Amino acid sequence: MGADPELNQAEVQQYPRQPTAWGSAARNYLNLDTAILLGILFIAIVFRFHNITLPLVDVFSWRETSTAMMADNFQQRSWNIFFPEVSWTGPGPSYQGREFQIVSYLTALLYQLFGWHDWFGRMVAAFFGLVTVFSLHRLTALCWGETHAHAAALAYALMPAAIMIDSSFLPDPSMLALVTTG
Repeated sequence: MGADPELNQAEVQQYPRQPTAWGSAARNYLNLDTAILLGILFIAIVFRFHNITLPLVDVFSWRETSTAMMADNFQQRSWNIFFPEVSWTGPGPSYQGREFQIVSYLTALLYQLFGWHDWFGRMVAAFFGLVTVFSLHRLTALCWGETHAHAAALAYALMPAAIMIDSSFLPDPSMLALVTTG
């Protein structure tokens, strides 16, 4: 387009091109905030997966066995996630109008793949608890910054009630994880 070559040379000299190295970009990715978040997630894993293989005989045993029963019925009767069934109402379909049974359904998939183990439900719920720790961290970081996000995620990771609920075979951890994920 007939541009003056001397003018282009002056522009290049004024704004030298910055070299980009993929290695430096990867090194900057694991900064202090990411390391702190990974440490908090490790703490949450330790507390939520401790004694994960215990039978369903804790404080929430009635609700846990009900959730396990729905997972068992998904695997043995019908894979329709919109019609969860229990086994205590007699013959025929025994549909229960409850919350969306994502924990029961994922547990039924694990039953189908690996056989029946009652701790699969606890493992799925604990995984959703970890998703909650991560998404709470990211949500708080968006609103108030990384320091507040670290404090909020660590508080939730160490909160005894959250640890107890997140390591139980209940649908509540999935609800909280999906709400905080947004």
